[in-house]
Amino acid sequence: MDTQLFTDAILTKLRANPQTLDVGDSQAPASPSPAFPYAVLYPLISPELTDDGGTLRDPNAHRILEYQITSVGTTREQAQWCADKMRVALFASPLVVAGSSPWFISISALGEIERDDDLDPPLWYANESIAIPSSPSS
Repeated sequence: MDTQLFTDAILTKLRANPQTLDVGDSQAPASPSPAFPYAVLYPLISPELTDDGGTLRDPNAHRILEYQITSVGTTREQAQWCADKMRVALFASPLVVAGSSPWFISISALGEIERDDDLDPPLWYANESIAIPSSPSS
């Protein structure tokens, strides 16, 4: 199973957002424009699988791949608005991954908002986690 294909497919969906918000791949975009808000996709890929068992090397195992989408803004409203737009982009069309049959995208953690006062000026983060169960294509 090539987990990079899943990450690339999700990045493509998020970057196709109608607002043209920048989306970084595990780090802030190199030069976001506008600077804020923007989002970052983090793979949280784990070898843990469903009760059907197997390992990532098992071509018949059902897998659940997890990701975090962090939306960043200078205000809570900006971060939350960006998170809303990322969800719209995520669900705008079915996820297509070569060699796999993703079942659906589920949101396992929605709208956790944090303020980072260690930065000057402070930034706001909206963290959301998604899970994608899938099986090999037939």
